[in-house]
Amino acid sequence: MEETVYFGILSLIPPILAVALAFATKNVVVSLLVSLFTGCWIIAGWNPWLGLQGMFKDHLFVDMTGSSNAQTIIMMSFVGGFVALIERTGG
Repeated sequence: MEETVYFGILSLIPPILAVALAFATKNVVVSLLVSLFTGCWIIAGWNPWLGLQGMFKDHLFVDMTGSSNAQTIIMMSFVGGFVALIERTGG
C-alpha cells in the first residue's frame, strides 16, 4: 500500500506555471511539458535527473502507449498535416 504524500502549496506550482508559460510563449505543448517536468521534479525530491526519468517512464510513455491515445495522436497528426498542406497551397 502506497503512502499518501501531501505537497501542500507546492502542488499549485505546475498548473500556475503551465498557464503562465502558455500565455507568455504562445506554445501550449512546451508549456505543458515544462510544467509536467516541474511536477515530476517536485515529486522526485528536487532531483532533476530522477524527475526527468519519472516524467518519461511514469507519465509520457505510459499515456502514449495506450491504444486510444495512440489513435488520437495519429489522427491529430493527419489533421495537422492536411491543415499545413492547405496553408502551403494557399487555401
